[in-house]
Amino acid sequence: MKNLWIIVGVIILLAFLVIFIIFLLRNISILSLPSQEPVASPITLESYSLSNATVTFTDTGSIKSNDLYRSVRITISKDIKRVEILAGYNYTPIKSSVYENTPEAYRAFLASIQVAGFGKEKRNVKVTSPEGQCPLGHNRYFFSATDIPEMPQNLWSSNCSVAMGTFDGNFSTIQSLFKAQIPDYNKFTANVNFQYKKLRNTFLEAFFESYFRSFLFNPVVFPGVFNLFLKPSVKIFCFY
Repeated sequence: MKNLWIIVGVIILLAFLVIFIIFLLRNISILSLPSQEPVASPITLESYSLSNATVTFTDTGSIKSNDLYRSVRITISKDIKRVEILAGYNYTPIKSSVYENTPEAYRAFLASIQVAGFGKEKRNVKVTSPEGQCPLGHNRYFFSATDIPEMPQNLWSSNCSVAMGTFDGNFSTIQSLFKAQIPDYNKFTANVNFQYKKLRNTFLEAFFESYFRSFLFNPVVFPGVFNLFLKPSVKIFCFY
């Protein structure tokens, strides 16, 4: 009789063990299932080549006074390509040029900037606002689109640090692609001064220009020294 109870106990214990294993495996399988939340479809920029959608790249310069601050904005659509020089922090257009475009060319352009990461947004970014970032000697770049609802708006980056900004694409490639859309971009922007220029030391400048240059290199006072510094090989020491 005693052996019978032992056998029954073992059977009951095994039954509980089997139930526990089944329960455990079921929970593991549920946890390993992929999320049932809807996943957004990837954006295909090419599909907007026949629409009124536009894509824009804006290159802003170093922080300066309002009257000196300049930016360049390039906007591309299926019909036109526009480049503008913007003045001040209100981004007022002071010069612009427009070129014709075609849906076929626009489609090729959209495909290219998509491969380069146009519209790709960084996650868990510490610095999300461009305000005050990289103010001296660096440019900030802004990427935006209209009539493309899935695209993040006003993404930005900077050439002072790859860690800066919310844009996660290849900004140098995209910058080159936008510039290549404007036939005479370099000529059009030739007089735009983006960079901050460090002021010279006014005392040294006054000394060199008012005394040193006018006296030491005066051909009447020191003709030998003057002739020496006229030689092309060393002329650079005379003029800075």
